[in-house]
Amino acid sequence: MKDHLKKVMSNSQVSEVQKTSPQKVLLSHLARYTRITSDALACARVQKPTGKKCLALAQQYVSDATYFASKGDRVRAFACLNYAHGLLDCAAMLGLIVGPTSDIERWKK
Repeated sequence: MKDHLKKVMSNSQVSEVQKTSPQKVLLSHLARYTRITSDALACARVQKPTGKKCLALAQQYVSDATYFASKGDRVRAFACLNYAHGLLDCAAMLGLIVGPTSDIERWKK
């Protein structure tokens, strides 16, 4: 893993990553992605009927993430958030939903 990190980070950055506990990293990522995904979900607007189903499924994934986090299962919580956000990105790319802060819109620029 260290060799892979050196390709994208300086030696001091690699050292800092190796010193940080996985639990701390996961907790900070969990908080960040909960906020990002919840914000994206709140901004999303249905464009086509299937988009409504996508939003409902993404909301369920966010709810599942909250449940798993409350049980201390941060890995599954983080996975649920990634599924939710990926679903939102895919739905936006297919034109099923739109949102002013969509990652897809940023990629088009």
